[in-house]
Amino acid sequence: MKSIITLCIILMIGQSLSSLAAIEKNETNCPTLSISQSPTGTICQGNYVTLNAPGCTGVGANVTWHKDDPNSASVASGQYYSPQMNTARTTTYYAKCLTSTCNTPKLSHNVTVSPIPTAPTRLSTMINNIRTNESYVFEVAATSGLTYTWSGFPAGSVITPLTASSIKVSVQFPTTFASGYAYAYAINDTCQSTGTFFWCETVQALPPNAPLPPS
Repeated sequence: MKSIITLCIILMIGQSLSSLAAIEKNETNCPTLSISQSPTGTICQGNYVTLNAPGCTGVGANVTWHKDDPNSASVASGQYYSPQMNTARTTTYYAKCLTSTCNTPKLSHNVTVSPIPTAPTRLSTMINNIRTNESYVFEVAATSGLTYTWSGFPAGSVITPLTASSIKVSVQFPTTFASGYAYAYAINDTCQSTGTFFWCETVQALPPNAPLPPS
């Protein structure tokens, strides 16, 4: 009886060693992975990125994804992985291809995330009783490293930057304009803030230098 048990153990060990040898033998012929991301480049904080690791083929082929540490537990499986990037930093992701005969080394890919700027602080006041064809100044507080852009002024408005980073602009309104919102946005190298609004209103079209109507 003991000899039968011993024989079974030897056979089991032999099969295990054969399996390991097969895996080691086939590692030189493992599928070749690559990783790409969409959208490309730096991602704005809070947005999603899609990672794609094609090339994992063979019997039982599957891609596993790991975050920060290549030896950590997998965070997802499959060719595609779409994490939400909630932290402004560079995160390293690892993809690994597993098949019935191969266990490839993990391939790394860095995703860089940029913070979204805070909406600019309005310095100029809301403007009522605008004289059409005259210029008015709109201004926000400057933050180092940011530039600013404006939108929402009525069609036909002439917008002239008064500073290099456009924290202050001069706007000449068209002759046909009633009321509406304009917005200022802060921009870093990649990402844009939410808008800070300005209310603009004219009761009637007035020629330049005409007296304002009584309120």
